Formats: sequence, C-alpha cells, structure tokens
Amino acid sequence: EILVMSNHIHIYFTDLHGTRPAAMALLNALLARQVNALKADSGTVFDTYWSGEKLDDDAGLTTAVYVLANPVADHIVE
Repeated sequence: EILVMSNHIHIYFTDLHGTRPAAMALLNALLARQVNALKADSGTVFDTYWSGEKLDDDAGLTTAVYVLANPVADHIVE
C-alpha cells in the first residue's frame, strides 16, 4: 500500500527479499525528483528518512488499518 498525503507518505509492504533499504532509497529519490520537477525546485524533499520495522501479523494488520484510515482521520476524504 502506498498512500501519498499532502505532507507525508505512508508505505506498507512485505519485504520478501530483504531489499527494503535499497527499495526505499530508490523510491525516495524518484519521488524527490518528481516533486522537484513539479515545483521547479531542487534539493531535499523529505525532512527525515524512512523508518521501518518488521511487524508480526497483529501489528501488521493494525498498521495497515491505520495507513488506510489516515486520510479519513485527517479529514482529507470522507
């Protein structure tokens, strides 16, 4: 799941091959290039680097629900 909000993103995925650090670095670079192109700007787009942790099934479900419900909780969608 990828959820792009106005001031941050939520990404929830299963890292089957242990490539999360490289995948996140690539994703951040691609997103930053696109945001900078849209804004005719350059430089850092994200204030902080990603954080991630391995979740058990219960924590994973809780996190997935939070990610999907976040736009409603922030009154971005109904």
